[in-house]
Amino acid sequence: MLNRFKAQLHRHRTALGGLAVLLISLFVLAWVGIQTSRGAQNVSSYRMVNDVYDTVAELNTAPNDAAPAPLRQRLVLRKPQQLYGVRLDFATYDRVCRGQVRVRLLQGETEAAATVLEAVSLLDNTFADVVFTSGRPLQLEAGEYTLEIGFVPETPEDRLGLWAAEATQRDETGAPLPLQETGGTLALQLIEEYSGHWFLRYYAAVAVLLLAAVGLAWLMLFVRPQKLWKVFAVQSAVLGLAFCLITPPMVAPDEYAHLAGSYALASSVLGQQPFQEDGQLLMRSADAPYMKAETGDVGVLAYKRMAEHLADRVGPQTADTPVTARVSATGVNLLYIPQALGIALARVLGMGFFAMVLLGRLCSLAVYTALGSFAIARIPRGKLLLLCAALLPMGLQLAASFSADTLVIGLAFAMLALCLRCVEKPVKKAEFVQLLVLSALIGPSKAIYVVLVGLVFMIPQQSFGGKTKAIAAKGCCCLAAALGWLVYNRGYFDYIYRDVDYMGVRRFAWKAALAVAAAAALWLGTRRKPKARKALMGVLALGVLAFLPVGYYMLSHMWGGLTPDEIAAGIQPNGDSIYTFTIGYICRNLPGTAKILLNTLGTQLPVWVQGILGLSLGEPIVYPVNASWAYGIGLVLVLLAAALPAEGAPPRVSGWRRWWLVLLAAGVVGLSLFACLTWTPINYTVLFGVQGRYFLPVLPLVLLALGEEKAVYKKKQLRAPTAFAGISLCALVMLQGLSIYATL
Repeated sequence: MLNRFKAQLHRHRTALGGLAVLLISLFVLAWVGIQTSRGAQNVSSYRMVNDVYDTVAELNTAPNDAAPAPLRQRLVLRKPQQLYGVRLDFATYDRVCRGQVRVRLLQGETEAAATVLEAVSLLDNTFADVVFTSGRPLQLEAGEYTLEIGFVPETPEDRLGLWAAEATQRDETGAPLPLQETGGTLALQLIEEYSGHWFLRYYAAVAVLLLAAVGLAWLMLFVRPQKLWKVFAVQSAVLGLAFCLITPPMVAPDEYAHLAGSYALASSVLGQQPFQEDGQLLMRSADAPYMKAETGDVGVLAYKRMAEHLADRVGPQTADTPVTARVSATGVNLLYIPQALGIALARVLGMGFFAMVLLGRLCSLAVYTALGSFAIARIPRGKLLLLCAALLPMGLQLAASFSADTLVIGLAFAMLALCLRCVEKPVKKAEFVQLLVLSALIGPSKAIYVVLVGLVFMIPQQSFGGKTKAIAAKGCCCLAAALGWLVYNRGYFDYIYRDVDYMGVRRFAWKAALAVAAAAALWLGTRRKPKARKALMGVLALGVLAFLPVGYYMLSHMWGGLTPDEIAAGIQPNGDSIYTFTIGYICRNLPGTAKILLNTLGTQLPVWVQGILGLSLGEPIVYPVNASWAYGIGLVLVLLAAALPAEGAPPRVSGWRRWWLVLLAAGVVGLSLFACLTWTPINYTVLFGVQGRYFLPVLPLVLLALGEEKAVYKKKQLRAPTAFAGISLCALVMLQGLSIYATL
C-alpha cells in the first residue's frame, strides 16, 4: 500500500507541486493584500482653508434633542471642486465623548451631502475626516455653500467642540468665512482625494499578473518545458507589465528626467518645438500640471490618481505650455527612442498623461524583452545565467520605466551573447552586421560602457575567415563605437581636463614617445643577442623604477592648484564645495583620491549589491523602498547556481577569454567610479552618484568568468528549479515594493 502511494505520488509530483505553488502563492498574495490594505485605506489628501484657530466653538445640545442647534460655516468655492468631505479639528475636553455628530453640506437650503460620525472615534485637538462619499467624489460647482455641524450627545456630560479662529477669516476671494453663531472661522480642510477601500481593486489586478507569472513559469519549466528564451519573453512581458503598475509615475530611478528627455524627443519626431529659448520644456496643456522636476508622488493616492485618469482623452496635441523640467544629463537621444515613440503615439491618439506614461513604459519594456530574448537565444551556453540576470528586479523596473539604462542593458546582453556565439561558429554576414550595429549603439550610449565593444576581440580569426578579415571587421566595430563615443563625450572631456597644463602634457607626450621608440628599436636590435637583451631588460626596469617618483612628482605638481582660501570660499550654504574632482585635481591629490575610492568601496559595497539585485527600488534617497535582505540572499544563491557549469558540459568560456571578460567588467566599473568622481565635490568623503544598477550590464561577464571552476558541478535537473526560484523571488520583491509604495 505504501509503495503504491509512493508510486502515485511520484507519478503526479509535477501536478502536486503545481498545486502547492498555487496554494502558497494565493496565501502570500492574500496575506500581503490584507496587511497592505490596512495602511492604504481611508487615506486622504486635503487642501487647507483655514489653519488659524485659537478658540473652541461648543457643539453641545441636550441629549436626544430632536432639533439640535448646529453650527453653520459659510464656504465659498471660486471654481468647480471635486470633494470627498472635510476635515475638522474637534475638541473633546480631554475625555471620551459619546454621541453622534451630524454633518451636512448645503447649497442654499438644498442638501448636497450628509454623513454621521460616532463621537467616540474622535480624539481631542485632532483633525478628523468627515467623509461624505468614499466612491465617486462630489462634483461641486463654483458658488457659496454652507457646512452644518450638529451634535447629539448620549448624556449631559458628553461635550464636544470645534476649534476655530476667534477673528473672522477670509476666503481666496476676500469674502468673510464666519461661523453663524460666533463670528469666527472653523479650522477647516477640504478632502480632495480619498482612497477608501479602493486599493484592494488595484492590488487585485497586480496580484493576478504576479500569480500568472509564477503559474506560467511552472508550466513552461516543469509541465511543458520550453526554450529559455521563450520563458524570458513571457516572464519579461508579464512581470514587466506588473512593474508598470507597481511603480508610480516618475518614481523609477531618475524617471522624471528621462521622461522629460523622451517627451522632448517625441516633440521633435512630431515636428514640434521641444524647448523654449530659455530651456523650459514645452508640453501639452493637459500634461503640464502633472510634470515635475523631481521624483513623483507615491502612496495609494498616486495609484488612484493614475488609475482614475488612465482613460482620459485630451484635446489640443500641440506642445505649447512651458514647464520647468530637468532633462537627464546623458544627452544621448537614441537611448530614448522606444520611450519617445510610445509618447508620440499616445499624443497622436489623444491619450492623457497617465496613458501616455504607460504606453511609453510598455514600448521600453518591449525593446528590453526583444533584446533579452535575442541574447538568450543566441548565446551558445550560459542561457540560464543570462535569464536569471535579465530577470532581476532592478533590470525589470528599469525596463518598465523611461530609464535610459534599459537600452544599455539590453544591448550589453545582446553583444555578449553574439560574441560568444561567434567564438564557436563562423561569423555570417548578418551576424557581422549585427555586431557592427550593436557596437555603433553601445559606443555613444554611455561613456562608461564603450569598453564592452572589446568583446569582439574574443572572436578568433578563423571565425571571420582569416587574419585580414578579422582585423578589418574588429576595426570597423571599434571605429563605429569610437566615433559615436567621441561625438557625445567631447564636451565632457573638455570639462574634466579644464585645469590641466596642456602644453606640459604635450611636451611630456613627445618625450615619452621618443623614449618608447628608442626602447623598441633597442629591443628589436637585440633580438639575436640574448646577453644584450637581458642587459637591456635590466636597464629598462631600472629606468621605470627611477621614473616612478619623478612621474609622481610631476603629476602632483601639475599646474598649481587650489589655495586654502579658494577652497574655503568655494563652500556653498549646503556644505558642498563648488569644486569637483578633475584630471588636474586628481593628479595633484593622488593620496586623497585613493582614500575616497577606498572609503567608498568600504561603505557603499552593500548598497551597490542592493542596486544590482533590485532590493532598493526607485529613488532610495527620496523614498526608502528596500526589500528584505532574505530575498537578496535568495537572488544571490540563484545567480551562483546559474553560474555553476553543468555536469559534463564543455566550458562556456575558457582560457584567456575568461580573464578578458573580467578585465572588461573591471574597465566598466573603473570608468563608472571615475565618472562619478568627476562630479563629486572635493570635500566629500565618498563618491557621489554611484548606483548599483550601473554594474548590471557587466554582471553576466563576471558570472561567466568566475563560474567555470571545474571542481564545481551541477546536475542538468537544476535548470528548471533555478529559473523558477529566480522568477518567484522577483515576484516577491515586486510584491513587497507595491506594499511599501502604497503605504508611504
